Amino acid sequence: MNGIMTLARKEVKTAFRDYIFLIVTGLFVLLSVISVYIGSSTKNAELQAYQDIVQLLKSQGATSLPVPPAIYPLSVLSNIVSYVSMIGAVVAIFLGFESFSGERNNGTLKLIAVRPVYRDQIVTGKLLGGGMVIGVLLGIILIFNLVLFVFVSGLTPGINEIIRLLSFFLLAFVYMMVFIQQQCMFRSGPMTARLVSC
Repeated sequence: MNGIMTLARKEVKTAFRDYIFLIVTGLFVLLSVISVYIGSSTKNAELQAYQDIVQLLKSQGATSLPVPPAIYPLSVLSNIVSYVSMIGAVVAIFLGFESFSGERNNGTLKLIAVRPVYRDQIVTGKLLGGGMVIGVLLGIILIFNLVLFVFVSGLTPGINEIIRLLSFFLLAFVYMMVFIQQQCMFRSGPMTARLVSC
């Protein structure tokens, strides 16, 4: 278990030192923040249009006013689903791909192989490290989006919305882990075979 945790910590450090990964991650965070800002601004524009119509009707002496538009906090955050499904998958594939190809390029896979660590421990450590990176990334996105949502829209999500949002991010974590797992399994077989033949 100690070897697995050592590999996982190494994967986390390696991921946050890789400039390409940081650029793609920054793009992911930026696009999700922009989507919340656009969604909040759209809802604020709808509310402002409603207020303008109500003022106009009141100035004309109308007694029946239209029903105010319903604002659902999760509808403002709905664009995040698109970004997680597209860019999140790219981030996860990159993380899984880089975990073994980076080891091969740096020559550290041979060093790991001379240690008393089994192949399944290497893969498990890399998956655990990738999971930690994805968890941190999704946590940052969740916090940024909630803070920006409250700041821009002025609405506070209720307990039900927060539970739904947390459920979405949990599913997003599982979704992204599938891509990491596929890359780790795909890349670990050829890497181990080449290592044995060296």
